[in-house]
This record gives sequence, C-alpha cells and structure tokens, in this order.
Amino acid sequence: MATYVKDRASPIEITRFSVTSLLHSPLRRRLLVIDNILLAELSFVVAYIISQSVSQSVSQSVSQSVSQSVSQSVSQSVSQSVSQSVSQSVSQSVCPSVRKL
Repeated sequence: MATYVKDRASPIEITRFSVTSLLHSPLRRRLLVIDNILLAELSFVVAYIISQSVSQSVSQSVSQSVSQSVSQSVSQSVSQSVSQSVSQSVSQSVCPSVRKL
C-alpha cells in the first residue's frame, strides 16, 4: 500500500487510500454486521406489509363471496316462496270460481 505525502497527494489519491484502508479495518466488519441487521429488519417489515395486504385482500374477497352467496340464496328462497304462495292462492281462489261458471 502506498504512503502519500500530505502536500503531494491529490484528493482522488487520498480518497482511494481512505477507501482501501476502510475495507481492511475492523469498522468494515461492524458495518457488515449492521448491514445484515438492517437487511433482516427490512425483510421482516416487507414480509409483514405483504402479509397484511394479502390478509386484507383475502378477507375482502371471502366477505364479498359470502355476501353474494347469501344474498342470492335468500333472494331465490324468497322468490320461490312468494311464487308458490301466490300460485296456491290463485289456484285455490280462482279455480273454484271458474268451475262454477
């Protein structure tokens, strides 16, 4: 590794020397540990956000599906019940009147 005299070294050489010495220092190891911790925390946050988003999406989808299914079922049931009731009522009240004529 080259040693530079302070008044002769250009800013680029000083920067190069600083970066090279940083790569071999104990500080680099500490920075890598901090990097790994931050990456793990970031991964956890991203996973949590994705999980919440998927959970909310599934919940809305299931809710809409159940709501539509119940609505259709109730609608069909009421429609059939009313139709049968009206049909029986008409059959019982109109048919005897028509027979008499």
